[in-house]
Amino acid sequence: MLNKLLSQLNAVNKYFQFFHWKAKGNLSYQDHLLAERIYDEINELIDGVAEKAIGLFGNKEIDMVDDAQSILKILTELKSLLANHSLHEVGLKSIKDTISFIEELKKDLEKENKLTDGLDNLLQGICDKLESHEYLLTQRTADIKKASLKYAAIPGSKQWWLSPEGKLYFAPRGHSFFCLEHPELFGGEDNDILYMDWALDNGWSRIAYMSNGLNFEFSPPLTNTKLHNIQKVLNELPKSDLVMIDTFQDFIQVPYSIFASAVDIKDLDKKPNSIGLYTRLTKSSVIEQLVKLAYHLDLRGLYSEADKIDAMIETLAKQVGLISEAKSKSYKEYKGKTQKKPIKDRPRPPKKWFEEMVENSLAGVKKRFPKISEKEARRRTEAMVGDIWHNQLSDKKIESLLKKYK
Repeated sequence: MLNKLLSQLNAVNKYFQFFHWKAKGNLSYQDHLLAERIYDEINELIDGVAEKAIGLFGNKEIDMVDDAQSILKILTELKSLLANHSLHEVGLKSIKDTISFIEELKKDLEKENKLTDGLDNLLQGICDKLESHEYLLTQRTADIKKASLKYAAIPGSKQWWLSPEGKLYFAPRGHSFFCLEHPELFGGEDNDILYMDWALDNGWSRIAYMSNGLNFEFSPPLTNTKLHNIQKVLNELPKSDLVMIDTFQDFIQVPYSIFASAVDIKDLDKKPNSIGLYTRLTKSSVIEQLVKLAYHLDLRGLYSEADKIDAMIETLAKQVGLISEAKSKSYKEYKGKTQKKPIKDRPRPPKKWFEEMVENSLAGVKKRFPKISEKEARRRTEAMVGDIWHNQLSDKKIESLLKKYK
């Protein structure tokens, strides 16, 4: 009987090892560590079951071929579920199924008077450990669903990324989520903080088909090369009455037929971009970009970098004659106009808590990225802790920590 439990545990162990390998990207660092923890702890449970099986029922209780066949059958069933479910959901199901299996096994052993006190304690200990895994996976699955909503595509829209080489990538869950799922396309793991900005700065274009037309967004300037690259993929995109191009400096809105047939950018009706985010800072596009960068850095816990950018903004604002209130107002405009559900304004975390979290997490980051420098490892860790504070902790937890570290 214990041989079937061994097969079940071995299959779940292999699944979470696969989970560990598959987890990558900005949203998946926690998954990477969680899967590693689960398969390491299950591996320890397997040794205990194997020793108990041989001790109680002899060597015949364990058969290598039967075990391998059972493992393959279970893994095949789990793999089939991945077609319509996430790694987290399938992993959670495998843990729940194992707990149910052990509960039925205990009943069968009890009926046959084979459930010794030692074996009962062993099986209960396994269930306790698996229930802790179930709790962690349930929480993580809920977090992933929240993140999916946060980065989801605008309802009713279709979105794509266009690479600098002219390759079109469909982003069914939205531009942001596509970046987070494909770090290998957007600067690799050395650019895991500002994927969107990195992409636009490196020649990528964002495309969205919405009710008001076909929208293209990329960094300035608009050149004939960019125009022709877009025209090459028009046949792969839905047709619309209007085409709109936003380069942050210029805003162009033309009928689809004119855009499709344009030979030169001079053929387009080019207008100054009057719908930018920072109406108070139109005297300096440099300040506009710095404000946006400072906000992103602050939101992700990179406070020292954000402070440096803030100092630059103050200096530039004085040079062009802008009052200091312009910066604070632009922050509010940015939050209000770029977030469907604005992120809650939260104070920075207590310095002591932040430093403790960074030190406790730094070793894990170094282990995952052994080739990066000490400075880069610390930067990533600070970003991860900042994200936890601003985007993952509940208001109640934030309030509690603020009181504790006051």
